[in-house]
Amino acid sequence: EKICVLSSDDFGSEFLKSVIAPDPTHIESFKSKYKDYDLLMIDDVQIISNRPKTNETFFTIFNSLVDQKKTIVITLDCKIEEIQDKLTARMISRFQKGINVRINQPNKNEIIQIFKQKFIENNLEKYMDDHVIEEISD
Repeated sequence: EKICVLSSDDFGSEFLKSVIAPDPTHIESFKSKYKDYDLLMIDDVQIISNRPKTNETFFTIFNSLVDQKKTIVITLDCKIEEIQDKLTARMISRFQKGINVRINQPNKNEIIQIFKQKFIENNLEKYMDDHVIEEISD
């Protein structure tokens, strides 16, 4: 599977570069690039909600992926209702058809467990010291 994880800032910057490129095919190449992914994860979508052209291009890509039965994960640091005045009605409708999940900040114990798991996953157990993990979890 082809997976893409990026921030809205990165998406917006790439979009801008494709728009100002001297070759008019750059914008189509930009759109095609993202339409080829099986999973697109984009963080802080509320950022592109302030940019109408970027917003419209993202919506085109989003629709193409949905039509192809691909997976899209978007994150916002607010509720969709808080930015609905910046999004088109069709975009809000599409977003609301998905699963909306609130992810809370992990507590200290959860952070420690995450660090320990990452140490294990990366074969760094020999460096796993409770005192160090306690310090970096703060």
